[in-house]
Amino acid sequence: MKTRQSDIKTEKNAIRSSIRRHLLTLSDSSKDAFSEKITKSFLTSEILHTLKSLFVYISEPSEVNTRHLIKLALESEIKVYAPKIMNNHMSAHRLVTTDDLRPGKWGILEPPMAICSPIHIDLVITPGLAFTKEGTRLGRGAGFYDRWLANNSYGHAMGLAYDITLVNNLPLAQNDIQIDKIVTEKRFINCRAERAQISNLVV
Repeated sequence: MKTRQSDIKTEKNAIRSSIRRHLLTLSDSSKDAFSEKITKSFLTSEILHTLKSLFVYISEPSEVNTRHLIKLALESEIKVYAPKIMNNHMSAHRLVTTDDLRPGKWGILEPPMAICSPIHIDLVITPGLAFTKEGTRLGRGAGFYDRWLANNSYGHAMGLAYDITLVNNLPLAQNDIQIDKIVTEKRFINCRAERAQISNLVV
């Protein structure tokens, strides 16, 4: 078992290095344009209008930009939550305005400390270095989102991704949580449907 886990970790690290090299080929203007298309695709799906609560990552320069999406959600009076890391644990904290964001662990912007955590969140938007269309997600290796998804109540989980970060296969460890939808600048993917199609083929 330990050998298999070690193999998966090694394989994941190799994929992370490969994806990071691919991301370096994207100019800032391309990332901005792709992020705008991804946000528009998300809004066209009208998912935002069905939400009462949203847990969303605060984007870094290499990631799909979530700032406009967060702004629209706040303007729509949706309860917005963002990740905060404390003692190697990630929790969802209420974000009332992006002006409240401050650098946290590793310099990533975080919301202020909240008095209470949400009981249920309608939609979780996760970051990721790579995804498969079946919803397998490759993060940075800390496991924060997998642990949060495994231990909290939510409706759906979604990834925002540049299309070049979609891959055919990713190693899936026992603790990895697959997501339900992916939006790229080129397509909107229903991961649950993709997994169901594979299950039907196997049967």
